[in-house]
Amino acid sequence: RKPLVWTQSKSACENKNWPQGHWKEIISELARNYEVIDLSTSNHSTRQSLAIAKLSGGGIVLDTFLVHGSAAVGAKNVLVLLGSSRKEVVTYPSQAVIYIHADCPIQPCGTFKYGIGCKTEDEHLFAGHENTCCITDDYRCIKSIKPDVVLAEFYKIMGRIQKSETP
Repeated sequence: RKPLVWTQSKSACENKNWPQGHWKEIISELARNYEVIDLSTSNHSTRQSLAIAKLSGGGIVLDTFLVHGSAAVGAKNVLVLLGSSRKEVVTYPSQAVIYIHADCPIQPCGTFKYGIGCKTEDEHLFAGHENTCCITDDYRCIKSIKPDVVLAEFYKIMGRIQKSETP
């Protein structure tokens, strides 16, 4: 039996969503070594999702409740994918973080759902843009993260070798 890992591939905020094609690639590769459950599509309750996160070998999550919930239950080997958010605001010391500085002059902005996180001189750009990006319409901050980077970091925190070296 393969060890269980979890993902959370969907966020309620569009700017925090990573492309579904990237998730398919990640999940397909992870399935070679792990049983993978996507808590975004599994219809588990919050309590059940937290239990899965706690008892699994690791997980990959977007900037969602499960960043906080997984830390609260002491989940191991959690990798957080961030684009617009400041890691020091939304993640915990026990978590690994992937944050790639994209071609965006105000990243991280951190404005979505929990208050302004950009530089003071850029705050005026967000008037009327509470849940959308005011600079680009493509959310390049989260989309700049590539699947191979995620896989390499996840295998690293799991203490495993990358697929090219997997027997």
